[in-house]
Amino acid sequence: TDEVIHDAGFLEVTRTTPSFNPITHKALEAPVEMIGGQWHQAWEIVALTPEEAAANLVASKEAAWEGIKQERERRKTGGVKVGEKWFHSDDASRIQQISLVMTGPNLPAGLQWKTLDGSFVTMTPVLAQQIFSEVRSKIIRPATGHYLSSPEDMASERMIWLAMSRFFLLSP
Repeated sequence: TDEVIHDAGFLEVTRTTPSFNPITHKALEAPVEMIGGQWHQAWEIVALTPEEAAANLVASKEAAWEGIKQERERRKTGGVKVGEKWFHSDDASRIQQISLVMTGPNLPAGLQWKTLDGSFVTMTPVLAQQIFSEVRSKIIRPATGHYLSSPEDMASERMIWLAMSRFFLLSP
């Protein structure tokens, strides 16, 4: 109870999280302070050495790059929605979709295509192009039509995560 805690000499301290840039600074706990009748945890924000900041920056970029790679894989394999159905978007499916688009009007009539939910739809040249377009829109930078290739690119595009595919690579 509060009474037991008080009698034992413990203080109820409101913990706060300081705001700082963890790449260039660190937060050290300082003695608690009485503010408005309540005890609050105080913090001292200390600048890191240039070497520590540089190491943190490298680690941050590596973490961002890992995030890009994970998101790229998720987008490459997570499927695309066209109409009411979701279609596969893994490597093998993208190769097949390119073939469908290239076949165009010569696509066999009545061709059944398996969707992500296991059901089948009749593939048409229009549907093939729609699937191809949806896959393409997931993996390129909307503003420019080019791929992101680095954490810096990602940051410049407001953290838009994009996947890369050698099958849909556009020249800059």
